[in-house]
Amino acid sequence: MQDVARNIWLSIITVIIITLALFSVNLLLGVKILTSATVGAVKEKVDVSLYLKSEAPEELILNLKSQISNLNSVKQVNYVSKQAALQSFRAKHKNNQEILQALLELGKNPLSPSLIIKPKDMNNYDELIASLNKIDNDIIESRNFDDHKAILAKINNIAQKAN
Repeated sequence: MQDVARNIWLSIITVIIITLALFSVNLLLGVKILTSATVGAVKEKVDVSLYLKSEAPEELILNLKSQISNLNSVKQVNYVSKQAALQSFRAKHKNNQEILQALLELGKNPLSPSLIIKPKDMNNYDELIASLNKIDNDIIESRNFDDHKAILAKINNIAQKAN
C-alpha cells in the first residue's frame, strides 16, 4: 500500500490500462458473437421455391412434397396452397388499395401453389439445387433458385474480417 501511495499516478495509469485491455477483449468477443449470430440468422432465411401449376391436384403436390422431404440435403419442406398464398399476399399489401382493387377485378386467385424448401446445410446448397433439378414432375411450373451463395459469401467474408 505504501508503494501505491508513493506512486499514485503510476498506480492509476496501471489500473486504467488493465481496465482498457479487459474492455477491448470483451468488446472483441461481443463482436465475434454478434457476427456469428448474424451469419446464422441469414443462413436460416435462405430457402428454395418450387412454383407449381395452379390446376395441380393436392394429392400430387403432397406426393412431390414427400419426395423432396426424403432428400438428404433437405431440412424442411413447406407447402403453400393457393389460398394461403393469396392471404399472405393480401396481408403484405393491405395498405396498397390499388393492388387489392386489382385482385378484386380479376375475380379469381391468380397465385399458384408452391413448395418452400429449406436446406440442412448451406455448404451443400449446390447438391440440393442439383437434386431438385433432377426431379422431373409435370406439376412443377417454375423453379426459383436465386443464388444466395454470393450473399452468404459476403457475410462470411465480413465475419472473418471482424474475427
